[in-house]
Amino acid sequence: MDLLRELALRGNVCSREQANLAKPCLKEQPCLKANPSLADFPTSDSLPELTRSDSKSSSSCAEPEEEPEFLWKSSLHMDIAACVSQAAATDQSLENFEFVKVLQPAARNKGRVELMRALNTGHFVAVKRMPVSWTTSSHEEFLAEHSREHEMPWVDVGLVKYLSSQGAPFLCKTFGVFLDKADVLVVSEFANKGDLFDWCQYGHAPGPDREIALRPIAQQMLFAVRYLHQRDIAHCDLSLENFLLSSIETAVGSSLKVKLIDFSMAAVGREYLVGVRGKASYEAPEMHQGRSYDPFSADVFALGVGIFLLASQDYPWKSTRPGGCPRFEFASTAGIRAYLKRRTVRRTIHGDRLSQVLSESLTELLEGLLQVQPLERASLESSVWQWLEQAPGIMSGSARHGQTCLSGFMSWIQAEC
Repeated sequence: MDLLRELALRGNVCSREQANLAKPCLKEQPCLKANPSLADFPTSDSLPELTRSDSKSSSSCAEPEEEPEFLWKSSLHMDIAACVSQAAATDQSLENFEFVKVLQPAARNKGRVELMRALNTGHFVAVKRMPVSWTTSSHEEFLAEHSREHEMPWVDVGLVKYLSSQGAPFLCKTFGVFLDKADVLVVSEFANKGDLFDWCQYGHAPGPDREIALRPIAQQMLFAVRYLHQRDIAHCDLSLENFLLSSIETAVGSSLKVKLIDFSMAAVGREYLVGVRGKASYEAPEMHQGRSYDPFSADVFALGVGIFLLASQDYPWKSTRPGGCPRFEFASTAGIRAYLKRRTVRRTIHGDRLSQVLSESLTELLEGLLQVQPLERASLESSVWQWLEQAPGIMSGSARHGQTCLSGFMSWIQAEC
């Protein structure tokens, strides 16, 4: 099997014809409860304190009964495959960098992310350290040794290289891939304001002021995912932990720029997948139906979970697996609006419900992104939402807490689109 087929049609996909046969079934997914009880719905903050998502899905990878036929190859896909094929550790020494501290573990890659400083410039860099025993020396070798693995480190390296060549504005630039004794080290641009999970825990309480701070961030999140989808790339692991923030200086002050990372689960090509990818709260419900699904629509659902979390400072649910979370069971049968009417704001002293503090236009956005049925879910390519189009005011202050100057971003997004 050639590299492009492995990349675009990795052992758990089905052909477009097979997927079309499955599409009617997606509309007929049974409800988890025929008559959800409002009285039984938990309105208090019974979830544990806000913690980062489990970095690895507990679900196994379902395999198709037979290998799909490869249908077509575009020049775009060939370019991506070439970048992945060429991904390798080309630099032999990290002597020009000094270790500062460990930023966080990278459990799925059997390693960790470190902060280092470049000795020649003094600039900080983020270094993902992974054992060669896990990464192997190339993508082809990795596939041979980890045939059922969804987490593919060389796909991450190769896709960042490809997207960088296309001028994608939301990447953390890769400075080099090094081999240091028993480890592969990917050296990238350091995002100096942490990730969106960090941002989520600060700033205003859910309500109008928080929405003003959130809007430019959500605009950049949707732009990044739409950019990928327009190039036939589905991320397949969208979460707040995979969106980073950098502070940039403009003529009128500082602003936040969103960066998207970790493309190691990405799917290339407009083919349908089978099997679960991503983190439990973000997984589209159709992943658990045992049928093929559209990874691009699944990205939209995960994006909706992220925006819900940013707006409410809480996860909408712990899991989308059938029977895995009563909150999702209620939302999937009664709808997002009914769910927001029952869900209380975390740590509220007045017992406010989310429907009382979230704007109607933001509710419409969440309703479109979080549709349980994938064929009814919003499309990033064609949908227009009032909440995203509202002209934000210019704010000053700490970018760390979401008070960001927006004029620079608006100029940038207009130029990129």
